[in-house]
Amino acid sequence: MTVEVTWSEVPRSDLRWLFELAEDSAEQLNAYIDLGRVLVAREGPTVVGHLQLISGDGPLVLEVKSMAVAEDRQGQGIGRTLVDAAAAIARSEGVAMLLVSTATADVVGFVLVAAVLAMQWWMPARKPGRAPVR
Repeated sequence: MTVEVTWSEVPRSDLRWLFELAEDSAEQLNAYIDLGRVLVAREGPTVVGHLQLISGDGPLVLEVKSMAVAEDRQGQGIGRTLVDAAAAIARSEGVAMLLVSTATADVVGFVLVAAVLAMQWWMPARKPGRAPVR
């Protein structure tokens, strides 16, 4: 089945299970779950992943605050599809920087994928940890 990425139209509480895959701390999650905008990956009516975009520390900065894919769907390119969609949105909105952060120490796969994707898409960073969107 094909995965479609769209803006979420459901309450964040309906997506909390996905946010919890990416966040160890309920306290931290409660502090940011309602911020920004959320993209969802769907297979038909079923949500299989999410990516949360929030405003960064400048008017032309977006941050990927949270991203997760359902455990039974990981390793199938859904995360990359979400990141591709976020990067396309950032470019279309004239964003100068798209930051990627992760709060969960054991999400090594996402960190490595994000690093590889950063090398493919973004020019060298102007500041440590930040790279402009091409």
